[in-house]
Parts: sequence; structure tokens; C-alpha cells
Amino acid sequence: MNRNILRSVALVAVVAVTLAGRSRAAESAAPQPVQLQWLGQAAPAMPEGVSWGVPWPRGAVQRSDSFALRAADGMAVAMQTWPLAFWPDGSIKWSGHAIAAPAGLAGPLQISIGATVAPATPIKTTTTADVIEIDTGAVRARFVRQGSALLESLFVGDRRVAENARLIALREDRSEESKGVLRQEQFVSRIKSVTLEQSGPVRAVVKVEGVHQAVAGERAWLPFTVRFYFYAGSPEIRLVHTFIFDGDGQKDFIKGLGLVFTVPFREELHNRHVRFAGDGTGVWCQPVRLLPGYRLQVGRLITDNYADHLAGKRMPNLADYPPAVRSAIESVAVYNDYKLTQLGPDGFAIAKRTQRQSSWLHVTNGRRALGLAVLGDVSGGLAVGVKDFWQKHPAALEVSHAAQAAGELTVWLWSPDSPAMDLRTYDTGPHGLSINYEDWKPGWGTAEG
Repeated sequence: MNRNILRSVALVAVVAVTLAGRSRAAESAAPQPVQLQWLGQAAPAMPEGVSWGVPWPRGAVQRSDSFALRAADGMAVAMQTWPLAFWPDGSIKWSGHAIAAPAGLAGPLQISIGATVAPATPIKTTTTADVIEIDTGAVRARFVRQGSALLESLFVGDRRVAENARLIALREDRSEESKGVLRQEQFVSRIKSVTLEQSGPVRAVVKVEGVHQAVAGERAWLPFTVRFYFYAGSPEIRLVHTFIFDGDGQKDFIKGLGLVFTVPFREELHNRHVRFAGDGTGVWCQPVRLLPGYRLQVGRLITDNYADHLAGKRMPNLADYPPAVRSAIESVAVYNDYKLTQLGPDGFAIAKRTQRQSSWLHVTNGRRALGLAVLGDVSGGLAVGVKDFWQKHPAALEVSHAAQAAGELTVWLWSPDSPAMDLRTYDTGPHGLSINYEDWKPGWGTAEG
């Protein structure tokens, strides 16, 4: 796997633009083209949506102006533009821009006042009182304005690749800790509002706001905002998650915080696959039911194609194998659940199990996982990547119900395999700053925010 899959790319203005100290005549003149370059001088290795901002001199760019973007070879690039800030005279001080960058789009690029080019496949948005739908040409996403699902369904063509994306939270109840009893209380997202925050030919943004509601109980807490970013012609969706801790740091301990996607299956067990990206270029791969390609007695039909099986290519259905081979396949264990946990900065572990009534089996270890998980079958599936995954420890990626009609892919932003989030101060009383390097005072140690 190429590390660039999880690399964040961005364009930056590399030609300085003077914001002050210009004459009135210079301010009214059309600004010079601004040169842009990829951070790290590296163009994206795969198609990727990119957004950035550019500062402008006072009076140089008006609200009615449009922008043109050209690649190093002179090719016009479709771009969406919006104002971010204004000078006192009403001219644009900062402009925001977005492109759906194709793989290998080399810099430097140049942005200037000029006619905007429309994308070949502009984004289509549909808004009703109950639903918002986004169609990028590569994926279709459907949002409903109430319930628990942040993203109701996601389609590639006519294939539903994910549905019922929801937030989950676990609270550790320590009210009977003195008796050695710890309990967990479960919460799930409850939607309060869904807004089409930006709608354009290149980029669309959907904002979902709500709270975490107790599954068994009345409590609602941990307000959240989740934004979904879509780009024209791209199957990639960027998601930014924010939550506010509004609990009591003395007794509200977050044991788990995550985002769950339901992934429907169409294929038989041996044609379903799980992938975890490790560190470096390593990817851990396993079919839900591993064909016994290491046993010669199953015949050449499997052994000659075993590498294709591990690579995720389609293998014949059970009915297409001879009875003896089919019987051998059906004797192989089916693994229903998988997880990669990064509980610290210097180590991750992968484990799997056949069912909830069975033990977890340790598979392998590594140092710093890149943070990508894939769940699907040979007809398609869902890949989820977390930026700066290992730095956000304790984090985890978990697959469950892989042997059922629909599996679940969970991104744990706080892994329940780690100790609960403890927001209490490190001591119960203050210490003098004349001796101690740092300290807190009563009223300064609240965890809210």
C-alpha cells in the first residue's frame, strides 16, 4: 500500500501577496497571478479533493470577480471559489478555493482573475424537508434530518456500500467502584439538525449536529458536529468530527467514543475480505473464510489460485466446487470479528475471533499503524482512513459481524480496550508555584469544553 493514500495534501501560495503599504492606484489594479505549490512538492498519488485559501491586497479583488486555475502544463482546472474575509472597502481579503485534483496534477499551479472552468461531472444536490442527497458522479449519499444515522446510506452505482453511519459513546459508571463493580452505559447519536452548508459544482459540505442519547435512559450529552465534504467526480468523502465534553469530570468517564458504519454484503464468506494498514507499506489481509489453499488434497482449483484469493479476487461460489472440495471449505473456521488497536504511540496489535462466545486470538503486532481499514466483498465495500491515527491513541479500528448479512466497521476515536478517559486533575489540592514547575488552583481544573 502506498503511504500517500493517507497523506493529507494541500496547496499553498508560494508567491507573497502584500496586504498593506500599497498606494491607492496599486490597490485598484488587477492583482498579479498567484503561484501555488503542493506541500512537500509532491502531487497527490491518487485523485483527492483539496481546499485552500489565498490572501489578496485591499481593493484588488471584488465580489463579482471570478478566478481561473491552470496547471503547470497550462491545462485549465475546474475550481470552486467563495469569500472568506473582506477588507473595510468591501473587496475580498481572503478567498477560499476547492478542486477535485486528479492523480499526478503537477505544480506549480497558477490562480488569477479569469473565467472559471466547470467540472466535467458537477456535484448534484437535492434538498427536501426530510432529506439531503449528494451525488458526486462517483458516489451518492443520503442524509435524513432525524433519527440516529448521520449518513443514512451511501451508494456506488446501484450498490449500497454503507448505511446507518452513527456515533457511539460508552460511559464507565464508577458509582460502585468501591465494591469492585464497573458498569458501562451506551449512547448513540441523536440528530438535531442537518444543513447543506455549501453547495457548488466542485465541493459540497453537509453539517450534522446532535447529541449522544442514552440507549437505555433519558440522558443526552456530548454535543457533536460532524461535517461531510464531497468533491466532484470523487468517491472519497472527508469527515471532520467535533464533540464537546459537557459532563462532570469527577464522575463521567468516557470508555469509548466512535463512529460505526453498517456494510451490506452480497457475496459468500470466502469472497468477503478485511484489510488493516500497518506501519510502513504493510497491509494485513484476510478473507472471512480462508480457503485451504495450503492443502494439496483440495485440488488445483484452489491451490493454483490461492494468491488471487488472498489478493481479494473473486473465487467460485461453493456450489461450483466438487463435493469433496466444498466439504473441505465448509470445515474451515469463519472469523466474524477483527480489530486493530493502537493504545500507545509505539505499538499496535491485531486480533480476531470467530464469535462473541469465543476468545480473541492475537495475530500480529506493529509499531505505528497508518489507520486504514477495509470491509467488503469482491463486489465492493467501504474503506475508512483516520488522519494521524497513531498520534491519536488510544484509537482502534474494528470489524464485527463479518459473517452476517451485513457487517459493521467501527472507527474508535477512543478505544474501549484502553482505560477510560479520566479528566480529573492530577491531585486534589494545589501546590506552591515557588517550588513546583506548574500547578492548578481551585476552579481552574474543569474539564468542560
